Amino acid sequence: SQQRRQEIRWAAGVPADVQDEVGHHLTRAEAADVSLGGALLKCEVGLKEGQSLRVMLAPGEGLPAFTVTCRVVKSRYQEQSKQHFVSLQFDLLAPKTFASLKRLVSHLVKR
Repeated sequence: SQQRRQEIRWAAGVPADVQDEVGHHLTRAEAADVSLGGALLKCEVGLKEGQSLRVMLAPGEGLPAFTVTCRVVKSRYQEQSKQHFVSLQFDLLAPKTFASLKRLVSHLVKR
């Protein structure tokens, strides 16, 4: 059964750099929305469901860039925009990384 999304997602538009689990660059992307549990990426390449990734989010606006580990839940191609929409579920994050993610989410909430 598909895991239900627990967290509210916030519109983000944050630049993201996508790497495989050993750190090889795969593609640049945009995190269209972000929650404490995952994100939706818009990118030009499709990613495999179940694939483990490292994604560096670079929010700018005075917030530090940070890297999350995650896996691909779903990847679909949208003909209209010629882009792939990739749903990510974050792994259990280290406290410092989770703190950066919380800071980003609270910034998005106030925007």
